[in-house]
Amino acid sequence: MKTNKDIVASSTQPTPGKFKQQNMVLTAPNCGDLPVCKTDDGYIISKWNLSLIQRLRVLIFGSVWLGIKSAHSQPPLWIDTDNPFVKN
Repeated sequence: MKTNKDIVASSTQPTPGKFKQQNMVLTAPNCGDLPVCKTDDGYIISKWNLSLIQRLRVLIFGSVWLGIKSAHSQPPLWIDTDNPFVKN
């Protein structure tokens, strides 16, 4: 399994992206800044950009892996391809 150091140093990871609705930036030691939107109903939303190679991997293999460092359990979360700020 990759360590935090491996993940931070890897150029194959999606990169956080800025977006119009962001209203704060999360920071942590040994991590880059993470622009987020903190909503009134308790969500923290971030946007992630994929390289062309990463987009092709998702298209071909259909998988995205999510890793969260947590001392106890998996916190509630979601992953989506639809913009949560645009009504479909």
